[in-house]
Amino acid sequence: MAALVAVPDLGREMVGGLVAEWYRPDGAEVEPGEAICRLECDYIAVDIEAERGGILRHRKPAGSIERKGAVLGVIVARGEPLPAEEELRAAEPPPGAAPVADDRHEGEAAIAPAGEARQEPVEALPEPGGPAPAPAPEGTVVPFPRRAEAAERAEPLPEPGGAIPGLPLWEDEEQRAAADAEAAPAQEPPPGDEQPARFARIAREAAAQAEVLSAHVCVSWTRAAEAAEALADEWHPFGPRPRIEDLALRAIARALAEAGVEPGPAGMVIVEPESDRSFAVEAPLDEEFRRMVRARIEGQAPFERADWVVVSLLPLGVERLEPRLAGGRLAFGLGAGRDGSGTITMRYDSTMFGEGDAGRVLARVRSLVENPYRLWG
Repeated sequence: MAALVAVPDLGREMVGGLVAEWYRPDGAEVEPGEAICRLECDYIAVDIEAERGGILRHRKPAGSIERKGAVLGVIVARGEPLPAEEELRAAEPPPGAAPVADDRHEGEAAIAPAGEARQEPVEALPEPGGPAPAPAPEGTVVPFPRRAEAAERAEPLPEPGGAIPGLPLWEDEEQRAAADAEAAPAQEPPPGDEQPARFARIAREAAAQAEVLSAHVCVSWTRAAEAAEALADEWHPFGPRPRIEDLALRAIARALAEAGVEPGPAGMVIVEPESDRSFAVEAPLDEEFRRMVRARIEGQAPFERADWVVVSLLPLGVERLEPRLAGGRLAFGLGAGRDGSGTITMRYDSTMFGEGDAGRVLARVRSLVENPYRLWG
């Protein structure tokens, strides 16, 4: 049975929070007790852990503001279907639901001995100097009275929970109406989709503020060059001639797949002294490496379909490159230094990876590039 990842109940004054970051990407395999996302509420931030092991599927994006009990994602066993949207909606509190107010203080008892009715709470304190209240019947538990200073407060208490600075959960009626009118689509929302328009606006603003981050790792290209030469000799004269870039692209695709990211079609740009050459690889994890290389050389896939790109400056001997992130959410740069060393740079959208995940991907790529015979074993 699927396990729900929901906004936890942190007390009756907590009404919602900001999904600040997904630690594990959509489709990643998680372990029981592993921290999978970070939730930020008023003056507190908590890590939500996986209740069971399985495949994590996101339901709410990072940057969204959600109420207490909202289902952020689900964890299913491998091969298990996702729960129906109706089931997930039924597990959430209805829109507009507020926490139940309870005037009793902690420590009040709400029960009476069997056969006796519970006495109602005291509604008002006696005037100073007035007669003392009549004693309660024997066996009846009398609740503590409210504090006098709270009863004398002229202004009503603010709504529990408040708002996250810069990202208001609740606005006044005029501001809310203006925001809803501005963000409302041209047509009516589909039945059952009752998320307020201001929540969608906040999510769009958070997505617009996503950062493009970079990370790089130093590698040795010596073993990859030796492997490319050995394969060229083995496939000669009927096979294609592989390049170091083919090995690097396959290593990156393998590392992404192990991190839970499906590596779709890839683009490859090789910068040479006279011009740039571009290729596309439809299936970078094809079981037969030679078939992948042949498809790249013969141009069997259009470059426009690439979901991610590898740009190589190896022919120029440039040590480091930070490629442009355009269209997709991932780009890698290959650079070459002295004595067979070089770098691999990763540019990525912060909504896709955290710094830790990006570092682990690059470390795995380095391991595969420096031991390339694992790539087709």
